[in-house]
Parts: sequence; structure tokens; C-alpha cells
Amino acid sequence: VLLDPTIGRTVEHYKSSSIKQAQLLGSQYAFLRTEFLEKRQRAYDRRAKTNTIKKILINYGGGDSGDLPLRTLEVLAKNKHCKSLDITLIANSPQDQKLVKLARSMDSCDILDFCNNISTVFLKNDLAIAAAGTSAYERASLGLPSVMVQLAENQEDNIDNFKKNRLGWVIKDPKAADFSTELSQVIDHVFSNPEEYSEVANGCFEKVSPLGLIKALGEIFGGNLVRLR
Repeated sequence: VLLDPTIGRTVEHYKSSSIKQAQLLGSQYAFLRTEFLEKRQRAYDRRAKTNTIKKILINYGGGDSGDLPLRTLEVLAKNKHCKSLDITLIANSPQDQKLVKLARSMDSCDILDFCNNISTVFLKNDLAIAAAGTSAYERASLGLPSVMVQLAENQEDNIDNFKKNRLGWVIKDPKAADFSTELSQVIDHVFSNPEEYSEVANGCFEKVSPLGLIKALGEIFGGNLVRLR
């Protein structure tokens, strides 16, 4: 069995593979935790009612993202669209004094240093500025549009394919001198194009399923292995 849940993967990518019959390819086979399946219907309902972006999440994952959370928050603090929004920042260094000071100066900004139920946070927010690793699939399964920032070389496939499939907006070099300008321009674009925002949310639901593990096991062993309630 050849399993590659990377978004956009097709048989064309594996023409030379010796495995021809059992190729499980694409984001419909992404392995996600059950919490995302449990939140799926609520996410559908919430996104259908979302007319304007009111809550933004900043989440660069568990790796060392340096001062990127601070630089991102600085952009939001200055952006005209974000002045009165609720902002949640998940940071590895929540005691960073510059970060804390800036967050306190804003109308509504919470800093979290730990989250044991990330699906709930994804569900409550309308837009994420986040890394492009596995969490990109988790967010997409709940229809959460994202501005994806590439933090490592192994995220390049994800970020390119999410962009190609129109499932978000991307920034490929967060170390670039013009990162802040680019991020601000992307945010302006998202807020100025509500139809595109809705298309991205719907596309995320369509392309990324939280049933990936169940679908893969069904393909491998045949039949319906579980009955969903």
C-alpha cells in the first residue's frame, strides 16, 4: 500500500512506483485526531454564518519560531482591519515582555502557552495566521481559512499545493525584510475579498476530510469498518 495524504497528490506523482493497485493519495486520506471529526458539523454551521472576520488566531506550532509571533502581532496592531478584533496568540514564549506589553496595549488579545484542545480554538476563530505543517490539514478540516507561513523546507509541498488548490494565502519567507509589509498586504486582500474568503473555507471542507484514517482502513481491508453516530 502506498499512502501519501499530501494535498494535491495524484497517481502522476508515482508513475515509477512499483505499487500500482493500492495507492491512497491526496488529502482525503489525511490522518487527523477524532476531535476534528467531532467538531466537523459545528464547523460547517459556524462557517455558514460567518459574514465578517471577527476573530484571528496566530499559531506557529511547537517549534522555535523566534520573534515571528511578535512581528505578526505588530502587523495586526497596525492594520486598520484588525483594530477591534479578538486575537488569540499561541506562543512558545508567553512571558516575552515585548509580546506581553503589545498584547496588553491592544483591545482584545489573549496569549496562550498551552492548548490541549486545539480543535476548539480553530472552531472559534475566523482566520488563522499559521505554519504550514500538519496543522494546515487540521485547520482545513474545520474550514478555517489560513494565511500560511512556511517555517521549514518540509512545509514547501504543503504550502505550494494549498496555494495551487486555492485553499489559503501563503508567505514563503518569514525571514525576508519585507515580511511585515507582505503580511499586511495579504490581510488587506483577505478582508477586501469576502467572496474569496468564503470560497477558501468551502474548498477546505471539500478537500480535507477528518475521516482520512477510516477511509484508508476501509480501502485497505474493504467494507465499512465503523458505524459513525
